Amino acid sequence: MGRIFVVTGNLSSGKSTFLKRAKSKNNLIHEADEIVKELLNKDSSIKKKYSFLPLDDRKKLARFLFKKPTLLRKWEKFIHKKVYHSIISKVGSKEVKFKNLFIGIPLYFESKYSLPFKHKVILVRSSDAQSFARANKLGLSFVKERLSRQAPFSKTFFKADIILFNYLTLSDFHRSSDLLLEVLEFI
Repeated sequence: MGRIFVVTGNLSSGKSTFLKRAKSKNNLIHEADEIVKELLNKDSSIKKKYSFLPLDDRKKLARFLFKKPTLLRKWEKFIHKKVYHSIISKVGSKEVKFKNLFIGIPLYFESKYSLPFKHKVILVRSSDAQSFARANKLGLSFVKERLSRQAPFSKTFFKADIILFNYLTLSDFHRSSDLLLEVLEFI
């Protein structure tokens, strides 16, 4: 088994962009969002327990859940547990060989779960104003709600092993991401 990195960060900070760069350099990638999609398609227990939710449309699902905070918390507890079990199962698979594995987990520090294997955390960080501007297409109430649930940078800063700042242009972030990936190849 190779090295494992959890990639987390604030809303629209560049986590997915970093993971795409890592994948393009032949690293193994698991993304929590993609695992949720898999689970919604394959896990009949989700459809059975939450048949009243619009599970086939993630945008409708998000809008519905964010209007019902109590249901949202129950849903997140339920789905996060399944996602973490899926990640643990995928990483623990004896057939999977990798040098570097990057696991994208939004709000990793805010979740109640931890991974039972050695890993480093890469925090991708943009300013709150940049996150808000990038995510604005998702809708004002959605963005405000998501931002309110994020731990402040002053708390996540000390928990991260590596911080990748995304404060400039996209091409600058690509260069920073690629440089970090090169460094991680050799350490």
